[in-house]
Amino acid sequence: MSMPEACEQCAALERQLSDLKDEIAAEIRRGHKHRADTTSDKATRRSLGELLASLEKTQAIYDRHRQDSHDASL
Repeated sequence: MSMPEACEQCAALERQLSDLKDEIAAEIRRGHKHRADTTSDKATRRSLGELLASLEKTQAIYDRHRQDSHDASL
């Protein structure tokens, strides 16, 4: 069985997921540095919550695309 051609939408979604994961890791690192600052801690939690929600949404879009566009061709 040959490998399917690279799908541009898959590649774009994979890059977006990777970027979001990198942003989440950076926010976590920043949160540890500013733990004593409660204002910063609240902002970090809000930012992490927004990033995690975006990650979940993007993952769902990616999974749905893979299922709809690629699983049927297997």
